[in-house]
Amino acid sequence: MKTLYIAALAVVGAMAVSCTNQLEEFPGQDRNVITLTTTVSLGGNPNSKALSATGVKTFAVDDQIAVVYKDEGGNTRKALTNPLTATDIHDEGKKAVIRVTLDTPAKNGTLRYIYPAAMAKATIATNATIDDAGTIDFTRLEAQDGKLETLASNLDLAVYDGTLTADATLPASVTLANQLAIGEFTIKNADASVNITSTIASLTVTDGTNTYEVTPEAPATRFGNGPVYVAMKPVTADKTLTFTINNNVTPKVVTGKALAAGSMYPYGLKFGSSVDLNSVTTTDGNGEKYYEAQNGDILSGQFAGVYGYVTIADGATVTLNGVDIKYKCDHAIIHCLGDANIVLADGSENMVDYLSGNYPAVFIPEGKTLTISGTGTLFAYNNGGSGGAGIGGGNGINCGNIIINGGIISAEGSNNGAGIGSGNLATCGSITMNGGVIQAARGGKSAAGIGSGYGGQASCEAITINGGQIGGDYKGYFYVGAIGGQYAAGIGSGRYSNCEAITIGAGITFVTATRGSNNSNSPIGKGNGGKCGTVTIDASLTYEIWDDVIYISPTAP
Repeated sequence: MKTLYIAALAVVGAMAVSCTNQLEEFPGQDRNVITLTTTVSLGGNPNSKALSATGVKTFAVDDQIAVVYKDEGGNTRKALTNPLTATDIHDEGKKAVIRVTLDTPAKNGTLRYIYPAAMAKATIATNATIDDAGTIDFTRLEAQDGKLETLASNLDLAVYDGTLTADATLPASVTLANQLAIGEFTIKNADASVNITSTIASLTVTDGTNTYEVTPEAPATRFGNGPVYVAMKPVTADKTLTFTINNNVTPKVVTGKALAAGSMYPYGLKFGSSVDLNSVTTTDGNGEKYYEAQNGDILSGQFAGVYGYVTIADGATVTLNGVDIKYKCDHAIIHCLGDANIVLADGSENMVDYLSGNYPAVFIPEGKTLTISGTGTLFAYNNGGSGGAGIGGGNGINCGNIIINGGIISAEGSNNGAGIGSGNLATCGSITMNGGVIQAARGGKSAAGIGSGYGGQASCEAITINGGQIGGDYKGYFYVGAIGGQYAAGIGSGRYSNCEAITIGAGITFVTATRGSNNSNSPIGKGNGGKCGTVTIDASLTYEIWDDVIYISPTAP
């Protein structure tokens, strides 16, 4: 058994590094142990070996290199260097003393370094050829989380191929060559005006031979604003790259792009189309005009002939940029077919006016989630008179979860339908507000402004207000906030209906809620004859109830 040490120098930036064969002594080491200084320069663009967007890659505690070699019997063996400790790392992380033990290494025997060690096959056959097929576990690239630090520490493969010395020791200097290309992807809508990366649940990339499925480590958090980083095998320009969002959205096809090993490629991927609804001619079985929006679509305008509706494909993000949609039949105006994200374009005003029928103006199916974001304005009015909400569910039609992260929203339900929440005799999932402004959420008769509609079968799950503003001063005007219909709460349950716990967190700017006439309960909580879970207002907030209105803010009203 031979115990060998190598010290590795990671080079940051495209900097030339000279090799050195000199021995380097470290205090306190056994003089009978050979300690070699090995200069490691990263082939290609060293930015691809980066723990941060600045391109800095340094050794970290617990890093390992896999050493694959031939022994005296001609067998292929694999050894792992000891995990680095803090005392092993020198020169601000650019140099490290790494210890590895080889079992009867062959003189002048074939040798390969694999960094990071996680990319080496867990088990290497004793008769394996020391090449990619015999030593590298490329299946690890098939499932990634899109994070640069995960990629750099576990996937961004660099390899050195050489031989042991005539004394069966490690060479004095090596160069690790990067084997993969790194894609740095930001996902935008059709005209690249909106970054929709944060709404993406998954990204699939394929070059026709290799497929990479990228999902966030915690899927509920998605990718933030990106970029999404993907380690890929090099691609020649004659290959076709296909990108798919959320598994079922029309893919984006890119041709003529070569991806070289050792380089990072920042790409903006645009999904969807800019659609003026006035140009839509598609009709359903009833002769009604409609448009099925795909991921990244930007919608504007009004249907020719005024009336029509929009469906949103499951998992899609759609931007509203000045739509004016009216509908008067039994179908929601904006009808989400599954999970959906609606972005309100900056400066845009969007009107969704439901004139008759059992649906809400904006509908999300039961068990699915609608997320609204952006900085534009949305008016979602239900004038149908049949128990539908402004945003949420319909008359006897259950709905899913609603998340508001941004935008300026006014929503109004019809008789017995909430402004935002459930409709008449129907259930709703959770309602969460993290940001934006709800200028007004007005419930119809016997329905809450935000919460549940009317009747014993009506309910909504937890209502959580983490941030943003409901009512209050906005752009020089005072808005009414959440207003309950007759007998109903402003935020909570309608008449004879139920809601779960209500929580108002410290991050809010301002919240106002008004109980409906004839409601003898608090503006936040239960309607007459209804039930409500625990109402919690963060201790850092102040509130007062004046007549039928509650005012909540970080400071005294």
